[in-house]
Amino acid sequence: MKKINSNKIDEKIFSSGIVHFCGIGGIGMSAIAQVMHQNGIKVQGSDSSESYMVQNMRNLGIKIFPAQKESNLQGVSCLVYSSAINLDTNEEVLAAKKAKIPIIHRSIALGFVMQGYKSIAVSGSHGKTTTTSLLGLILDKCGIDPVIISGGIMNEYNSNYKIGKGKYIVVEADESDGSFVNFNADLSIITNIDREHMDHYKTMDKVEEVFKVLLDHSKTSVICSDDERLVRLSSGNNVIKYGFKNGADLQIIKESIVYENGYSFFDISCDNEKFTIKTKLFGLHNFLNICSAFLIAKNIGCKVEDIISAISLFSGVKRRFTQVGKVENTIVIDDYAHHPTEIKAVIQGAKDFMKISKRSGEIVVIFQPHRYSRMYDLMDDFAACFDGVDKIILNPIYSAGETNENGVKIDDLAKKIQKNNKNLDIRICALDNVKANLGIMNVTQNDIIIFMGAGDISKFAYSSCDVLF
Repeated sequence: MKKINSNKIDEKIFSSGIVHFCGIGGIGMSAIAQVMHQNGIKVQGSDSSESYMVQNMRNLGIKIFPAQKESNLQGVSCLVYSSAINLDTNEEVLAAKKAKIPIIHRSIALGFVMQGYKSIAVSGSHGKTTTTSLLGLILDKCGIDPVIISGGIMNEYNSNYKIGKGKYIVVEADESDGSFVNFNADLSIITNIDREHMDHYKTMDKVEEVFKVLLDHSKTSVICSDDERLVRLSSGNNVIKYGFKNGADLQIIKESIVYENGYSFFDISCDNEKFTIKTKLFGLHNFLNICSAFLIAKNIGCKVEDIISAISLFSGVKRRFTQVGKVENTIVIDDYAHHPTEIKAVIQGAKDFMKISKRSGEIVVIFQPHRYSRMYDLMDDFAACFDGVDKIILNPIYSAGETNENGVKIDDLAKKIQKNNKNLDIRICALDNVKANLGIMNVTQNDIIIFMGAGDISKFAYSSCDVLF
């Protein structure tokens, strides 16, 4: 396999032929491919799954093969892959090796796209997609007209990317495999550091190492001062801090938080001034995300009043507490949460939503765990993260291609949750049997039903409104 130096990419690799994306339908791969296509680079790809993203790309004129085969590589100058691709068995990768076609990781292709722009990288264990999308909208509304590459479908653009004519690019820097070390950033946001993706990292020391590289590769970083690990790591780096604690460059005044007419309001103190933030989002985790975007926008010269106005317009990202339907007065929500920290945040957000909407019903969670390795590593954390839920249905663990090496079972999680919440109504069933179990559990009017997970549960959430009751 030909080695590619991410800091010295030969542009001829991208311009001398067709750039082929192996697994082009992925949320990160598709955004990069579409930005390249819109910038005049010849792009094609392969994906075995027919999806909304694949159809969108076909509508743009991007050729997509339904299977990954050696014959797809005719006229290809390089092959781009993500960490989801097995380099030892994938037919296209093996064919590219044989033909000595350069094989490039997605992060290096992203680094190429970032060249020539003032770059802003958004990373962290949680919250990076919302933060990327919000920051992109703020800069857009402030007249910056950035390029945006997000890890989710931004509601304002109905897309995971936006082409801009300005000098800035805002990118989500995926930490799942540590590949963001392959590019530099002028500015970065690190929202938090948590015990996540341990199937790749193995130890928290390794997790810290890659985030330290991002800090070192950024001219200025915006970090959450409430995250002690992040504060320790950033010692010696040029950082701007935000959080709830005293001493932050931007401090959220927790006592100021109120909910009125479908909005959250909270005050912040920044540069010896106080400002009131109005947002459609709710939950302390989202207030922190908002403040990180606020600081970056202010740092590059956006007017505070314009930043605050843009924040009030932001309606979020698909699969981030997305209301997908309403059956009479029962709300159905779809959310990507698949880590205990994220689940806690969503449940707290649901409680806040109940306050905002003055609902008196119960919170019902349908949770599909994602990856055996994550469930095994964080079993006790998962068992303790459902406080505040009234009823829960657990689905079988979504493997994401993993083998169950440790023999972890969904029954194990159910028993541990029950031990922590003796009166909680818990059921285990496949997605196809959710309707029947909801009926047995007496889900009623004013309840909020949250479909939660990173596997294929989202498809059922969207179709559920026709069959739930």
